[in-house]
Amino acid sequence: MTVRAVLIGLLLWVVLASLGYVNDTWLFLSYIGGDLVPTHAFGLLILGLLIVAPLFRWIRRWAFTGGEWVTILGMSLMGSVLAGSGLFWAAVGGIYYIVTGQLGETFLVRK
Repeated sequence: MTVRAVLIGLLLWVVLASLGYVNDTWLFLSYIGGDLVPTHAFGLLILGLLIVAPLFRWIRRWAFTGGEWVTILGMSLMGSVLAGSGLFWAAVGGIYYIVTGQLGETFLVRK
C-alpha cells in the first residue's frame, strides 16, 4: 500500500459516494450502490486493469502492484456503499425515530 494508492482510492471514494448519493436521492434511479454489489466499483477496476495497467507497464516505475489495486478497489467499494441507499436510509430512519418517537414512512419514501 502506497500513498498514491490511498490518494487514488480516496478520490474514487469521494466520486463514487457523491454519484451514489445523487443517483439515489435526486435522480431516483435504481439503488445499485447500496442494495447490490457495487458494479460501478468493479467496472472501474476492470477498466483500470485493461487500460491503465498496460499503459503504466510501459513506464516501469509507474506500474501498480497487486496491493495497490486491492487498496484502490477496497476504498472504492466502501465509497460506493457508505453513501448509498443502505446507510442513508438507516441514518435518516434512525434520526426520524429519535425525533418523533415513532416508526413509519419518512419523507424519503417514494409513493
